[in-house]
Amino acid sequence: HGLDMIHIFPNEFERVGGHDAVVALIDGLYSKILANPTTAAAFVGKDVNHVKAMQVEYWSEWLGSGTPYTGRSMADGHRGLNLSKEQFDLVAGFLLETLRELHLDEAYVNAVMGHAGSLESEIINL
Repeated sequence: HGLDMIHIFPNEFERVGGHDAVVALIDGLYSKILANPTTAAAFVGKDVNHVKAMQVEYWSEWLGSGTPYTGRSMADGHRGLNLSKEQFDLVAGFLLETLRELHLDEAYVNAVMGHAGSLESEIINL
């Protein structure tokens, strides 16, 4: 799924604050997503709490928590949503803003943003 982070930052899940830090990241991110009409539109009628739980799992695994991500593939999770490049870029900006609000080291910020950017083709226009 995204285990490349383990090779970049071994044991980083705990170093960044573990489960609580990932929850704080996802909560902060989704508060921004849901406050913006352009990005919130994708979540109308969706179980946002489930989506957030899957995001926590995804990013926790990527950071090396050892707990597997149990959700669908990135492409399957976004198929049919017809998300635009504009929406993707807005969410990426919200992610960067949230990472910086959590005062994470720039190396983590860059690694997370690089990974998120690499997922673009699995998220937009599906």
